[in-house]
Amino acid sequence: MTEAKLNEIYVSFITELENAGVDTQKLIDFIGEEKIKKSPAGLELSSGLAFPGALLLLMMTSLRYARKLVNMGENEFCIDNNSLTKVVLLHHIGKTLIYDENDDEWQRNKRGILYKWVDNETILKAGERSLYVLQRCGIELTEQEFEAMKINDKSDDDKFSMLHITPLSMIVKMADDLSYMRVNYRLKNNESKN
Repeated sequence: MTEAKLNEIYVSFITELENAGVDTQKLIDFIGEEKIKKSPAGLELSSGLAFPGALLLLMMTSLRYARKLVNMGENEFCIDNNSLTKVVLLHHIGKTLIYDENDDEWQRNKRGILYKWVDNETILKAGERSLYVLQRCGIELTEQEFEAMKINDKSDDDKFSMLHITPLSMIVKMADDLSYMRVNYRLKNNESKN
């Protein structure tokens, strides 16, 4: 991804959040602009998400899918656009603090592991770490937004959660699944052309 494209996606990300009522300056101050811009969304080349800017690209793609899904329901879901935007764009933001470039050349070149886990004092799932970031930045959430922030931390076999899921959480989960599916589809099609 070119630097110009990355900057364009970053500006869209910040603009969308500000339009949803999020104080982005605190987020930028806590995480850092470059870290937000250049964070990957995966560790390995095989994930299709191990490149600078992948996390931003994934979040913005998820937002497009989420809005399409809500529109398909013809207002049936009654999901506030600001709430949808805030959750979709921030439920992975904790990943900016868990990946670091892999300095092991052998791992990078032979195994395609371009990033490694950062040593953290705590073991938090992505949604939990994202909630921690939002707390530190003073970004408040409703109860439904809070639940939706953690939706990807729940296993697919958690029947109770899936039976009592809110429309917001379901849209966030579906949009994420579609975004990951798109990345994997593109990756496989590019591999088959080579």
